[in-house]
Amino acid sequence: MVAGKEEVVQREQPSVLIVEDTAVMAKGVARILAMHGLRPLIASTVAEGYAMAIESIPDLILLDVLLPDGDGFELCERLLASPSLAERPILFVTSLDDVESRVKGLSIGAVDFIPKPFIAEELVARVRIHLKLARQGRLLAAAQAERLSALRQAQESFLTDAEALVEARCSVLFEAAQEAGGDQYDIVELSPGIYGYLVADIAGHGIQSAFQASILKVLFRENASLLDTPSETFYMMNRALRRNLSEGQHVTAFYLILNRRASTGYFASAGHFPALAVSPEGETRRLSAEGDVLGAFEKPHFQTGSFPIVEGSRYWLFTDGALEDFAEGRSWNKGFEALESEALRLAAEPRQDALSELKKSLFPGDYGDDDRLVMAVDA
Repeated sequence: MVAGKEEVVQREQPSVLIVEDTAVMAKGVARILAMHGLRPLIASTVAEGYAMAIESIPDLILLDVLLPDGDGFELCERLLASPSLAERPILFVTSLDDVESRVKGLSIGAVDFIPKPFIAEELVARVRIHLKLARQGRLLAAAQAERLSALRQAQESFLTDAEALVEARCSVLFEAAQEAGGDQYDIVELSPGIYGYLVADIAGHGIQSAFQASILKVLFRENASLLDTPSETFYMMNRALRRNLSEGQHVTAFYLILNRRASTGYFASAGHFPALAVSPEGETRRLSAEGDVLGAFEKPHFQTGSFPIVEGSRYWLFTDGALEDFAEGRSWNKGFEALESEALRLAAEPRQDALSELKKSLFPGDYGDDDRLVMAVDA
């Protein structure tokens, strides 16, 4: 039997950009790299090196310090400041061999410093090592990104489709953090014309918190009842949560019931931020009630508040990721004031439009380190 031909797998050659103004040296290094299966690129100036690096995105850069139109150290900083090149290893190959130059080169982000004259075998060995390390770093980052994406998808699969519950008159903005977090929300119909709305935040991030957030939703659906006040529902949820949360973990939550038939609202807080009510006249009210966090105490205390529902009002519920931004120096108090101002400005807008505008104004950037959850409910 004749064996079939095996398919040849073509792999892309790793590319190495050589920024060297001495032509003989540059061609010599290029020849050495090519002999070992690498694809050399040559530039002789700072300007040419930068342009070629941006265009070709080499896998590694060999950089001289003394160049005719500038400083290799400055070029190194410019290259690493580019998002597309930030993870590419830069090695200095230079006649400068003093301690000060070495320290400077490594401190600005270069991964190695090779003095001239060098031994060809050593140059190739160092280039290969740093290419392997960079490749492993990229593979690790890709695997981590895939894992976090799976976590976010798993977390989002447990979320309720607010728009499908037309009579609930509710819209939700939810953005999962880079790593899955513990934010959760739910909407239940307790009786025709009577709906319950929950937002909650489990302390921590990762798969455990995302899993516990799904448990929290199940517990809410099992315990939310037309016959129970929000405080009583929290009390029953607390008993089960104490058996499921890890030591030191807890849950903050806000539960709002709107009985549109009786024009009355009820609410309770489990150590959570107040909800915000905005009237059609442009007045705001913070729905605040005392309450312990869930899962921390055997016999917690909760308080149920009530209010008359005014037609045309809108109620805003949220978690801390929609308020706090410590990188920007924004505490929850400042975040609440900003959200309150936006809620007033957008009071006449449809819910979905209001949420979209609120996102643009309050957190237009990428996802932060925490989930962002904002719920808007019309009376």
